[in-house]
Amino acid sequence: MAIAATLAVGIGCSRKTESASQQTIPTVTVVPSSGEGTEVSYTVSVTPGAQAVIGLLLNQGIDSRAGCYILYDVAKNRFNLVKDHGIEAKLLLDGNSATENSQCTLEVAKTNAESLNGTVTLRIELTFKPQFAGAKKVYVYTEKPGTEGRFQAEGAWMVSD
Repeated sequence: MAIAATLAVGIGCSRKTESASQQTIPTVTVVPSSGEGTEVSYTVSVTPGAQAVIGLLLNQGIDSRAGCYILYDVAKNRFNLVKDHGIEAKLLLDGNSATENSQCTLEVAKTNAESLNGTVTLRIELTFKPQFAGAKKVYVYTEKPGTEGRFQAEGAWMVSD
């Protein structure tokens, strides 16, 4: 299973793990948490915002292959869309109107991030491709610097065709 847990080519990357007493599970909210359609505007909030990477994955399970998987590099203030094979990410550059894979298109003008009072909030605008139709689970990926990341199930979306 490919999960592109880092912004680099990332399957099997080893990371330092924290002991159970050191782990702080972030509070995550996703709006909307469910719905249906070919377009969606997600708001993803993560507290505490001291994360290295925050991701939004839509797929049938925790697998970045053939999924709509957006990664946000907090330190660099950059959004990336993971490619179809689930390993590398396409950088969303200023000046481009969008970036896409075979499942979805990430819109530049309506995608942004802000950090305020210890919370990072992402606004992510997506359009789904017809071949991605069907029931999808919504996961948020969080990774603190120097630790293993984790996925949290946060909802569902029915991609209509």
